[in-house]
Amino acid sequence: MKFTCRTGCARLAQFAVVVLWSCTPAGDHAPGDVTDAAALPRLFEDCTPGKAEAPCQAGLRCGLVRVGAAPYLGWLTQCVPVVASSLPEEAPCIFDAQTAQPEGAQPKRFDRCAAGLGCVPLPAGEQRCRSLCPLRIAGACGAERLCVLPSPVSAVGFCAAPDGCDPLAQTGCARGPSGGVPGCYVLADKERAATYCLTQDLLGDSAGDSGSPCDRSANCKPLLSCVTLSPQATCRPYCPLPRADGGTGPAFCDEGQGTCHPINGYDGLAGRCY
Repeated sequence: MKFTCRTGCARLAQFAVVVLWSCTPAGDHAPGDVTDAAALPRLFEDCTPGKAEAPCQAGLRCGLVRVGAAPYLGWLTQCVPVVASSLPEEAPCIFDAQTAQPEGAQPKRFDRCAAGLGCVPLPAGEQRCRSLCPLRIAGACGAERLCVLPSPVSAVGFCAAPDGCDPLAQTGCARGPSGGVPGCYVLADKERAATYCLTQDLLGDSAGDSGSPCDRSANCKPLLSCVTLSPQATCRPYCPLPRADGGTGPAFCDEGQGTCHPINGYDGLAGRCY
C-alpha cells in the first residue's frame, strides 16, 4: 500500500533516522540522537514482543508502531530505535517519534519507552509505558501480573496487576475520566484469572446484552462475561457459585441461562452461566 510522505520528510535523506519531539505529558526531554539507518538494516522489521531470543538487532527494540494518520490509523509491532533518555515503566507517553520514510511510504510514529515496553492506553484513559507480552499467554508477566489487557495490536497485550474488584456486586472500580464507573470483569490467560476494571468497549452495533456476540468480556455489559460457545463467543451472566457447605444459597442462573460454571484459574466466588 502506498501513501504520500508526511510534509518535510522528502527533504530528509532517505536513509536517515531522525527522532522528532514535541511537548509531551512525560515532561521535557532532550532529543534523541540522529542515527544512520544504514547501520540498522532491520529498522521497522516485524517482531514479536516477549520472545525469548532478541527479536531485534542491537540498537533497536520491539515496540508499538502507529501507521498512517487519522482517521486511517493502523498498528504494528516492529523494530524501532532505542532513543536517548528512554522512558521507564509507568511513565506517561505518546507516539511522538518518527523517522524519515522513503517517498510515498506510509508515515510511522513510535513511542520513547525503554526496551521491552510499549505506550499503551490504560482503562483510566491515559497512556503509559508498560511491559509488552503475548496476549493471554500464561506466565508472561510473572507472579503478580497477568497479560490479559490488549494493546492496539492483535495478540499483543501488556502486563497489569489485578484490580481486586467484585464482578457480582460490581464494586471496587473508581470513576473514570468521563465520570462513569467501569465494569468489573474476570479476565483469564490459559492458567490464571483475576478481576479488572474496564470501560465497556462495544463490538460493532451490539449493545453487549446477554446473548450478544463478543470478542472479549469488555464487549459485554457489566455483570456479563464473554464465553466461547459454539458457534461463536457470546455475552453470558456472571453467577454466584454453589456454597461449599452444600447450602442452597441464592439462585445461581436465571431460567434459560444454563448452570453456573467455575472460571478456570479464578478463586473468587463468581462463575459464569452457560
